[in-house]
Amino acid sequence: MTGTRVAITGMACRLPGAITTPQQFWAALAQGRDLITDPAPDHPRAPVLPAGILRPDDLTVDAAHFGLTADEVAAMDPQQQVLLETAEEALQDAGIAPSSLRGSLTGVWVGSSCPDQVILRMGSYGTTMVDTAGALPSMLANRLSWAFDLRGGAEVVNAACSASLVALHRARRALAAGEVDLAIVAGVNWLGMDAHTRMFETSGVIAPGGRCRPFDAAAEGFVRGEGAGVVVLESAEHAAKRGARVRAVVAASALSSDGRSPGGLARPGRDGQIAVLRRAYAESGRDPAAVGYVQAHGTATREGDAVEASALGAVLGRHRPDSDRLVVGSVKATLGHLEGAAGIVSLIAVVLAAEHGQIPPTPHHTHPLPALSRFGLEVATRLRPWPEREGVRVAGVSAFGLGGTNAHVIIEHTPAPDPDPVTGAEDGDRAVAVPISAPDGALAATAARWAAALTDPPACTAGLAAVAATAVHRRDHLPERAVVVATGTGELAAALEAAAAGRAHPALIGPRTAERRPTVVFVYAGHGAHSPGMGARLTTMEPVFAAAAGSARAALDRHRRTPAPEDALDLTVAHPALVAHQIALTALLAAWGVVPDVVLGHSLGEVAAAHTAGALTLDDTARVAAERSALLAQAADEGGMLATDLPADRAAGIARTSQVTLAAVNGPAFAVFSGGHDDLAALRARLDAAGIWAKEVPGAPPAHSPVLNRHAHRLTERLDGLAPRDTTTPVLWSPGTATPVAGSELGARYWGLQLRAPVQLHAAMQAIDTSLGQAGDHDLLVIEIGAHPVLAPSLAATLTQRPAHGEPSVLACGDPATDEHTALLRTLAHTYTRGLIPHFPTPAMRPVVALPPHAWSRPGPRPAPIDTAAVLVQAVERHDHDAVIAAVRVLLDTALPQQRGAHIPDDGDLTDAGLDSLSLMGLRSRLQLLHPELKTLTAAELTGDRGAPTLTTIAAAVTARLTRTET
Repeated sequence: MTGTRVAITGMACRLPGAITTPQQFWAALAQGRDLITDPAPDHPRAPVLPAGILRPDDLTVDAAHFGLTADEVAAMDPQQQVLLETAEEALQDAGIAPSSLRGSLTGVWVGSSCPDQVILRMGSYGTTMVDTAGALPSMLANRLSWAFDLRGGAEVVNAACSASLVALHRARRALAAGEVDLAIVAGVNWLGMDAHTRMFETSGVIAPGGRCRPFDAAAEGFVRGEGAGVVVLESAEHAAKRGARVRAVVAASALSSDGRSPGGLARPGRDGQIAVLRRAYAESGRDPAAVGYVQAHGTATREGDAVEASALGAVLGRHRPDSDRLVVGSVKATLGHLEGAAGIVSLIAVVLAAEHGQIPPTPHHTHPLPALSRFGLEVATRLRPWPEREGVRVAGVSAFGLGGTNAHVIIEHTPAPDPDPVTGAEDGDRAVAVPISAPDGALAATAARWAAALTDPPACTAGLAAVAATAVHRRDHLPERAVVVATGTGELAAALEAAAAGRAHPALIGPRTAERRPTVVFVYAGHGAHSPGMGARLTTMEPVFAAAAGSARAALDRHRRTPAPEDALDLTVAHPALVAHQIALTALLAAWGVVPDVVLGHSLGEVAAAHTAGALTLDDTARVAAERSALLAQAADEGGMLATDLPADRAAGIARTSQVTLAAVNGPAFAVFSGGHDDLAALRARLDAAGIWAKEVPGAPPAHSPVLNRHAHRLTERLDGLAPRDTTTPVLWSPGTATPVAGSELGARYWGLQLRAPVQLHAAMQAIDTSLGQAGDHDLLVIEIGAHPVLAPSLAATLTQRPAHGEPSVLACGDPATDEHTALLRTLAHTYTRGLIPHFPTPAMRPVVALPPHAWSRPGPRPAPIDTAAVLVQAVERHDHDAVIAAVRVLLDTALPQQRGAHIPDDGDLTDAGLDSLSLMGLRSRLQLLHPELKTLTAAELTGDRGAPTLTTIAAAVTARLTRTET
């Protein structure tokens, strides 16, 4: 083990005093606070007081986030619940997205000596494997390895009060041996029973006055405490490779046992403590004189403190001058004795002290033990600077278990250089997208944490790009989401503050809860979606866009019949340019992870849509676009188009009584007419007189009308030999027929007909939605592809009329209010808040920025329980199948993750909704308790002939059993 240096890259904790973060822990330590809760007769936990206790909210878990059922949570040891959340927080602190560890060689070591849950649950209520999994001490580690799908082994260590440091020692050895690549090390304690407190009181080690005074002449014992601490360990080399923020290094660790020490099994042994100290420092190669601080075991028992002081003096304190005594302390004075978690919490305290370069005071220390000065030791009674030695801060952490298992860990921290004062400055005019997510209902609190962090070191010294890189690459993407598109950290912080307060901000998109991935529909706009200079900024800022646009323009130039005029609005320039722009936008969105499931084009937009679907090669796409635009330019003087807010039926009636054609129906109240100039002018006068809104479409030719019959025929001739291809994904829809179209049908004849046939965008969008709805609930995300949004309002209006089988959203790639790059980033941000996980264009950067972990969701009170047994019996007696199904759904709410029972079809396979074998056994047990006829109900009956449980098979099994009572 000599030379094996292990980095601490992540830390998290849950501690008394409402402490949920290491930062809060440090504040309490630095202020010398006492977080012990005093006895009070009316306190709900009066039997275990005085003690350092957690709040009720800190002893539970975000069940929906971890996919836990109500039955599982009810049976689960609070220690498991606390560890699930703190382990995830520690991984986030380490700059690791928990999902990235699935299947990895990550090991879990948990130190705990608390058996309360197994005594409480299994003694009286244990009836199912759910109870067993929730209560067994071994499950403290297994629960974590299961939740995060870790494959490096999981082990619970019970070495009494040294358990968590022993766990760390084992994890360090596993890392050194290459058994794991990463280690999660935790310690946890819960005061579930007062019996242990009474036992300690009888033994005379509990402080009668409720105060823990380590190394004080007035010490009279310790006070119990509960809580958890978690650290993430990895080799220093591994940490460097991934750009981790190394909070400290474990330079050495050692174990010893007191053996058959004088005084009995439960008394501390000086020789064993000296041995573990010497082993640790011999392995580290550090001169004991380099140690600046020791977090001692420090239980405040007179004998225990005297023995520990003597051992520390023998190895670390002797021969030190009075001006350089070794400072010792103990967090037990602040928190109480966390027993199996004491060591890891002390280690976190040491790392925090080393990071801040300060040694915290030990509360209640007023009369030092006389032996301290003799051993070269002293206790800090105020916040003091760390004694610097060779630029490295070296500290020790001790934990001694009842029964004689001793552990000592040596920590080293090299202070980072002062940050460059300009590194947090504004990044310039390039917008950056910073995603933030949390469990449903927790985003506001998460945003508040991030906003606060961006005003305090070390996060505030990072630039916007570094913050974005951590948010994009180092965090999981959870249901409630928001994105800030900003140009500097100041704007980012202001937008996050707005999100925390529930206010809007120009840079803030969201928050929204995304329950599932939506079906993505790209709608390619036609005439009007172009603008002069489109693509210029995207070309300079996005190489993918520039390459795709360049290839498209080159292909278009090969098919141009005449030199391009200088007028950018000339149809022979504008229309091909728009197609090239749409092709480049599609390529860039694909590079950003946004690809369509369905594509639909409007008029000219059908050309780019066909290319996206794979029906046309780039060269064929350019050919169609060039020939089409050339012919339309020739027809431009023959007529135009008129947009109105008429519904389709009224517009069709007007077309029948006039000399114009209904060219397009884009929405429920958005119809476009096409025809000759004089006929359109007459129609406009008629509509104006009737008070109906109408507007000429600027620069539009008389497309999709008989005026173009001659040009449509010529287009068919010019495209002779076009060889379209079959397509599969994405699905291509035709706006002319409002049906899917095979790519092979998009030959010359199709494009000739398309030029003069009306566009049924409204009907096509409704048909797409209906076809998707036939497959069940779905969310729809429609993105208009173009430089300028022209169809989004009518698309949104169409989708407001859809059946209630999901949520629609309509986005556009362009926004006249901002530059095109920022507008496209905002569109990308909207796709994230609506359920996609795009590839944000932010490269990974080092080091990881210290962003706080996300907050957790805490559900409101559950509805009052119903008498399920009575409801079931009555439903069976009435032969009311629907009522039986409804009662089974109520039971499923406690057996399925996130209460999914209400959304499952009667014949839907419940295993797909999360009903695993363990939950099925739990459900069977609950049914068996409802009625004597159900006591022998079997799993085979619940799964029926299909071999898979459904609401119908469960209802049938219950009905069959209860029907016996009627005969």
